[in-house]
Amino acid sequence: ALLFTIMALFLYELNLNYFSWKIMVLFGAIFLIRPHVFFVMFAAFILVFILDKEQSLKNKYKIIIINVTVVAVLLPLTFIYFLKFEELNSVSFNSFLQDFITYTLNKGQTAINIKETSFLTRIGYNLFMPLPFLYPIYSLQLWWVALEGVYLLSVIIFYFFYLIRGQLSFYSLSKSSRYSLICGVLLLLLFSGYVYNLGLASRMRLMFYPYLFYGMLTSLKFLNEKKAH
Repeated sequence: ALLFTIMALFLYELNLNYFSWKIMVLFGAIFLIRPHVFFVMFAAFILVFILDKEQSLKNKYKIIIINVTVVAVLLPLTFIYFLKFEELNSVSFNSFLQDFITYTLNKGQTAINIKETSFLTRIGYNLFMPLPFLYPIYSLQLWWVALEGVYLLSVIIFYFFYLIRGQLSFYSLSKSSRYSLICGVLLLLLFSGYVYNLGLASRMRLMFYPYLFYGMLTSLKFLNEKKAH
């Protein structure tokens, strides 16, 4: 709940001012709570700036240098203090990966086997599953989650249909809209890398769908305003 609140505040502040001390404070708070989420959100922040056609090449080089410096400092700290790596080498990384895969095996009745499922399959699990006729629904609770999945799938299909028909340019959107879409997609990819249970997938949706929905709603609003003029 705390992370969700901070991420919501981050998006609110981003809509007011793309660069501010509040953004940096919120970034710091996210790093302390979920470092892997911070790195994805920070990468999206930098990517939107680099893709901004209004920014000079000089400013883009500066932001890239800042990005490399931040990652070079914080990434080793994440491995040592958060993931408890004794040494920063491939042996420690492979050991951590194997331990994690072993930990995720058979996690509940809705377990997702990371070794036996593809990355694309896990993206589908994170986005929509369980969907009726594609996943065994054996309880009332799963039926509610399945209905949610049907609703989410319908919204995504409608959005892309409306987007293609409206011929919306990504660069015509505001920075906050571009950021929310890019960040939402990157968070989805991050979580799909290690999701091992449908219950976990449902909780992860609370972190990437609000960003996707914000970007989708603001882009549709922009399209409607464009048509009105």
